[in-house]
Amino acid sequence: MLMLVAGGCAPNVQVEGPRPITSSQWSGEHDNRATAQANFASLLKAPALQALTDRALANNSDVRIAEARVAQSRALSRAARQATLPEVTLAAGANRRFGNSGSDPLDFNNAFARVDVELDLDLFGQLRAGKRAAVSRTRAAVLERAAVALVIETDVASAYLQHMALARRIAILDTNIQRAVELDRVIRVRSAAGDATRVDQGLQAIRLLNLRERRSRLLGALDQTRTALAILTGSEAPQFSLSTDSLDSLEVPQLGLPAPRDLLAARPDVLAAEALIEAANGDVAQARAAFYPKLGVSVQGLIETAAGTPLGQSVSIGSSLLAPIFSRGRLQSALQLASAVNVEAVERYRQKIVAALAEAEDAQSAAQRSAERAILLNAIVEEARLTARLANVRYIEGEEDLLSVLDAQTSLSDAEDAQVTGWQERLFAQIALYRSMGGYSARSAEVPVAAR
Repeated sequence: MLMLVAGGCAPNVQVEGPRPITSSQWSGEHDNRATAQANFASLLKAPALQALTDRALANNSDVRIAEARVAQSRALSRAARQATLPEVTLAAGANRRFGNSGSDPLDFNNAFARVDVELDLDLFGQLRAGKRAAVSRTRAAVLERAAVALVIETDVASAYLQHMALARRIAILDTNIQRAVELDRVIRVRSAAGDATRVDQGLQAIRLLNLRERRSRLLGALDQTRTALAILTGSEAPQFSLSTDSLDSLEVPQLGLPAPRDLLAARPDVLAAEALIEAANGDVAQARAAFYPKLGVSVQGLIETAAGTPLGQSVSIGSSLLAPIFSRGRLQSALQLASAVNVEAVERYRQKIVAALAEAEDAQSAAQRSAERAILLNAIVEEARLTARLANVRYIEGEEDLLSVLDAQTSLSDAEDAQVTGWQERLFAQIALYRSMGGYSARSAEVPVAAR
């Protein structure tokens, strides 16, 4: 009783819990469609992107590091489960005295075998709390791996689409350069006839050089995008080659946000933060249970034989009661540490929720605004093409000056470039929306049965 009193009286600890989610709907208009039913490459109808994504998920270093952490946490979880099982040890031995010539080397003077079984009854749940904490950390590691995979999937999609957009912008520049070269030829013909000046030739030469300089910059960005994809897929840049889908064959995914609670329930990073709260709660329970005595049961058996004596066997059963008497300060420090980790886990969970809701709001707004801009940019391009064609005809007929032609062609070049950039921004907004919804592959991550 004295040992129980000395080991008891564990301090009470107020375990922090997450605050409830109060948001029930989004601030702006949305169509409230269901979450993505396929990964982003499938939604985009891009087989080449699908191949890149599969390659990245298999070889990317961040994904493999996350998988290693899952393996580590599962090993710790198995160790925590083993701690609740009986510990069995077996020992055996034999000895003999040498010196007699001709003696049988297998004639031992003494031999024995010993079996010990020890079991901690875990009356106050310290081992069970440790097991719960380890299982929750395993679940958190699995979900964090899914969150990393989602980031890599969307990063690959972003880099891939950027590569396609840069290639299309370079193709548009090539067309504009051809137009500029043709206009330069017309100016030279008119100059020879006395209808154009050297200044006209110089203005067109400057414009042509600017177009070629812009093309060179885009080629540099295209090379950098290729190496970025090499890193994401875990490939060596000098050996990495890239094949892309046709830009016209791609479909813009139509995604809409589910309700805030449903969105948070689909995000692996939020679920991982929630699992870490459960793990921290287990640590607090384990640290508090350490204040109570430990009751263990042991069974010992001995089988022994000696030279000239019959086989002997003995079995003993006993129990031990150990109470923490002089380590209260150390136990209090451990409990305070576990409580502080619990508070940190709750705040990190809240931080994840706030960031996830803001990210979803931004992505939905960006998707709506980029769709509106795409319609305007299409109209601008159509008008710019008509204006450039008319200005070029009127200049050839001598009814328009060169500056009007240059302005019209510059406007067309800028409009076509902005149209591709707007297309890219629209798809980037869909990628951000897909990521904010938790994706598809990430939400289908396997969770250990013991962690469910």
